[in-house]
Amino acid sequence: MARGTTLEKLTLMLKAEIGATTAYNANSDMNYVLHQHLRRHYENLFDGWDWPFKRVSRDIVTQAGERYYDWPADIDMEQQLEFWVDQFGTWIPLEQGIGPDQYNAYDETQRQDYPYRWDWYEEHQFEVWPTSAIDGLTLRIIGTKAANQLISESDVCDLDDQMVVLYAASEMLMRDDPNRAQQKLNMAQQREAIVKQKMRTRKTLTIGRSPRPRAFGNTKVIAIRGRDA
Repeated sequence: MARGTTLEKLTLMLKAEIGATTAYNANSDMNYVLHQHLRRHYENLFDGWDWPFKRVSRDIVTQAGERYYDWPADIDMEQQLEFWVDQFGTWIPLEQGIGPDQYNAYDETQRQDYPYRWDWYEEHQFEVWPTSAIDGLTLRIIGTKAANQLISESDVCDLDDQMVVLYAASEMLMRDDPNRAQQKLNMAQQREAIVKQKMRTRKTLTIGRSPRPRAFGNTKVIAIRGRDA
């Protein structure tokens, strides 16, 4: 299985599968069409299954008095999220939701040792409350990795390259050569089954290595941002 293949190489692989010239710069308009097919199949495959490597954690270091922080660029905000704060060696879960009750409980100048709540703020930031009086606390966000974007030629694919290319080739051949298209589809489905079986084995072998920190007590807080939010 080959992950981390660049968009340029995926394009050359797709050209070979459909019988087009393999010179990358031979037809820039054709490359645009190939990129679109590759992107769509890649994103559908990425979003359509719980790939084990999608579960990630990212740490953010707080600043005293700071309410707003940028989201980690590679975490999908529309999936399940967990927020934790390292309180002097003990991981404490943060509850989701900040509103008038929380603002009434603490004045903005009343900083605490650590925040106990978080919420979305605007499009690309989140808020914590109350603000911390201490520099250097660690906030840990556990969530789902967003797919790498396939825009530039050097952008890399998170998934198995053969699987993505074969699905794209099947669609592109469907109009002019249905028999070859079906062959490519069968190969793509077989490849997908093999890749997923390997991933299931990996998931079983790595059980117990979750990035989730040890909690104080049994509280677990999960938030899901709806797509209409």
